[in-house]
Amino acid sequence: MITIQEMNGHARKIGLAYEKALLPLAKETDMPHTAISILLFIANNPEFATASYICDMRGLKRPVVSAHVESLVQEGYIER
Repeated sequence: MITIQEMNGHARKIGLAYEKALLPLAKETDMPHTAISILLFIANNPEFATASYICDMRGLKRPVVSAHVESLVQEGYIER
């Protein structure tokens, strides 16, 4: 049986791998990886595209999400 500590360790490794996988895209688009992560979350979960839900599911703070969403709106990637 897997322990909670092992499960958390695996989840952390997955999160780090996800961030690493976004780096080439962030470099190519000149966008912060957090903005790309938010954009991908919205694209994959349009029914949950609220700041509150993004904060809960991505583990981000509300001001961070708000700032990136505002940038994404201004750059034409998303609409409010």
